[in-house]
Amino acid sequence: MTNVIYLASAIEAIKTYHLQDVDNDTKSGLYPGPSVIASITGASLSKVKDAIRQVRFGSRWLDLPRTPPIKRTLEGEIEAVLRLFGYVGYWRKLPDQPTLAAYLKTRTGVERDHPCVVDLSTHCVAVSGGVFCDVFSHGLVIDIDEAQGRRKKVSRVLVLTQRIASAAIVSKEPVVIRHGIRTPQMG
Repeated sequence: MTNVIYLASAIEAIKTYHLQDVDNDTKSGLYPGPSVIASITGASLSKVKDAIRQVRFGSRWLDLPRTPPIKRTLEGEIEAVLRLFGYVGYWRKLPDQPTLAAYLKTRTGVERDHPCVVDLSTHCVAVSGGVFCDVFSHGLVIDIDEAQGRRKKVSRVLVLTQRIASAAIVSKEPVVIRHGIRTPQMG
C-alpha cells in the first residue's frame, strides 16, 4: 500500500438523500464501479479512474507506458476508492438476496437516507434516499421508482456512514510526444 496524505480541510458531513449526475470528462463509456463512485462523491470520472488506478497499482501506475484502462471494479476497490475520497461505511450482506424493489421498500435507518452502493447480481448502483444512479440511467440521477432492473437480486450493500479527511489522488500530466521526446502539455 502506498503512503497516503490526508487533507484535514475537506471533512464535511455525509449528504443524505443526495447523489450527483456523473461528470464523464473522458472519451470512454460508463462502467458501473466508476459511475457509482462519481455519483456519490461528485468527482469527475477521470479523477475517479485515477483513484481506482491508485488503489489497484499504487503510485507506480504513473510510471507505466500506458494508462491502465478501468472497466471492471471489485467491491473492495470501490470501498478503498470511496475512502480516498473521504467516505467510510460498512458492508451488509443480505443472505436472502431480495430483489432491488423489495430491498428498496424494506430499507430502514441509515440505509434509507445515506448514500449506499448496492451490489446487484450483474452490477452495482448508487442509492440515496429516493434517488438512484447507474449506467442504465446513463449516469443521471433519477427517481428510485424509475430505476431499471428492479427484479435483480441484491447481495450486499455498502452503507456510507461518515466522512473522513480525503487523500491526495495522483494523476498523470497530459504529455505531448514530439520527435520521440515526451514533454508536459502546456495549457
